[in-house]
Amino acid sequence: MVGCMYNFRQAKRRASAGQTGRSVVFHHLDDPARNSGWRIGIVIPCKGDQALLPSCLQSLEPFRLAGDQIVLVDGDGIADLAADMRLQGIHYLHAEDSRRGSVINRGIAWLLQNANVDVLMVCHADMRVAIDTRVAMVEGMTADARHLWGWMGHRIDDRRWRYRVVEWGNNWRGASLHLPYGDQLMFVGVDLLAQSGGWPGQPNMEDIELSLRLRKITPPMRIKTPVLISGRHWQRGIIKTTLRNWLTATRYAAHRKPIQDEGACLIPKS
Repeated sequence: MVGCMYNFRQAKRRASAGQTGRSVVFHHLDDPARNSGWRIGIVIPCKGDQALLPSCLQSLEPFRLAGDQIVLVDGDGIADLAADMRLQGIHYLHAEDSRRGSVINRGIAWLLQNANVDVLMVCHADMRVAIDTRVAMVEGMTADARHLWGWMGHRIDDRRWRYRVVEWGNNWRGASLHLPYGDQLMFVGVDLLAQSGGWPGQPNMEDIELSLRLRKITPPMRIKTPVLISGRHWQRGIIKTTLRNWLTATRYAAHRKPIQDEGACLIPKS
């Protein structure tokens, strides 16, 4: 195992004692400079979605212009992609372990070591983020910093009514069960993440594991600026795919066996 410089176990102890060592500047909602009060670090895990990246990055432009740090973690290791990202002022990392949990951990570890961020957000490469997401996110966090984790919800890029039903079900799950998924654009405060034990370093189901940990501490907030995602995830059938996803999540929640020291500063063995 390879450790990172940010020690989540120590941070968790500091958080429990009320000594996180981090400061966050809070602004009132009528403060025109409120967008500058929060420093957001964005991790984009990418493996096989390089063609979709331009639209994703363009939608994140309000974050970049506000000074937020964006890190692309490439599980494929494409040299041309690295050069292109650096030209755009985006930090590029290559993950030797291309499993999603490890890819995300690579980006989080870099941000915690190299950038002064208050909030971490994971944006998948096939997402398109609504233009007013950052403003809505800052307003929500400023209004109630106790609930410093949450999700945006999503819209599926298909006009058929059956996809509206899927969206409704996913939004109900996030709002009622406090169990958002990664494709709903999740975010979490750095100190709250430390208190929960760090971003799960497992190869899959890491978004569900994180939600299960965080909801024990505090309920999530929902920022009502849904991201646009592809309908390709339901190509094998909407009902079949939805039922499989829900059953898989339910089975994991009922029988999960967390690995000790599974936090974001620990890269799991291959």
